[in-house]
Amino acid sequence: MPIMKKIFFALLIIIGSLTLDAQTIVEGNNQFAFDLLSQLKDQKNNVFFSPYSISTALFMTAGGARGNTEKQMIKVLHQSQNSVAYHKSFGALITKVGAKKNVELSIANSIWPQKGYHFKPEYLLLLKTAYKSQVTECDFSKDPNGEALKINKWVADKTKNKITDIIEPGALDASTKLVLANAIYFYGEWKTTFDSAKTIEASFYRKAEEISNVKFMNALFAMEYAHNDMFKMISIPYKNNEVSMLIFLPNEPDSFNTALNNLDIRQYSALSKQLLPQKIDLFLPKFKIETEYMLQDLLPDMGMVDAFSGEANFSGMTGDKSLLISKVIHSAFIDVNEKGTEAAAATVVVVSRNGGNHTITIKLDHPFIFMIKDNATGQLLFMGIMNNPKEE
Repeated sequence: MPIMKKIFFALLIIIGSLTLDAQTIVEGNNQFAFDLLSQLKDQKNNVFFSPYSISTALFMTAGGARGNTEKQMIKVLHQSQNSVAYHKSFGALITKVGAKKNVELSIANSIWPQKGYHFKPEYLLLLKTAYKSQVTECDFSKDPNGEALKINKWVADKTKNKITDIIEPGALDASTKLVLANAIYFYGEWKTTFDSAKTIEASFYRKAEEISNVKFMNALFAMEYAHNDMFKMISIPYKNNEVSMLIFLPNEPDSFNTALNNLDIRQYSALSKQLLPQKIDLFLPKFKIETEYMLQDLLPDMGMVDAFSGEANFSGMTGDKSLLISKVIHSAFIDVNEKGTEAAAATVVVVSRNGGNHTITIKLDHPFIFMIKDNATGQLLFMGIMNNPKEE
């Protein structure tokens, strides 16, 4: 039976070893992550996504944006430049995030241009060199569903079959000229594993509702802990502390909605700076989440308007204004159990022709927010909201 390795990453706000560009990129990505959480938050259903996957796929696309389209995309993504050098720094950060010895973390990019379509060689070269993107020519005009199957297979291979069929039949058509894809996979083992013999059934509470017979894992951990008048925050380490799972538990079950609305990058940063070693008697529910989001309606509301309209300017891709983004599809998966965590996510952008000293007991028995963060860079990789551990 294979040893499961874990997927939730630790929170470090101080990023001392990174270059100035890399610090700016991480800070921008993390701000975008909280913006997305604010848009995707749900007070009844579970939420899980990879903001890092989404920002990577969109920033690759932004490499071909110009004019107001470029300005809006850069602003929403909280990045400072759209230069070749900056994109190379973004790609170098991907390499640094993926350089792990004690957990499995892989990040892959690919582009799928229409055969014979007049993409600028310098744009395709940027994606190949900065992002190590695999380039596969397609013929969407003749067989869009067949090409979708090829992209789906690539995503499935890169996520170990956790994300399959991200592009549904009919999602691509003859107007599709380019598909950009990002896939991220994590498999990690807790630094302190949970003994399955200690797993118990108990109730999970949320406002006006009790969910019974939820399986809670239990272990005594040495981990980092902080709290304020709204949250208890813990950082659960994976093997060798390369990655941690961050959990924000509202102090009162009935305060979850208020707490969620107040969790932003500033509160995250302030609590992270207060983290101190502590013994924690932890009760963590086992859970599994699978999600899919269509982001083409959400992103314009965040300020990325022109990219999805007739005003789109992706002349950096083609030399003209004939293209726009028609779809942004994101799928994510996470499984948290006694041995560790497995998580995966993929994002597809479809570009179409225009037309302490004592022990604290923490029982996560009401809704909480969780994140996965790379400790070496401070990059937030995954985010989620646990509303119901029994929901799959």
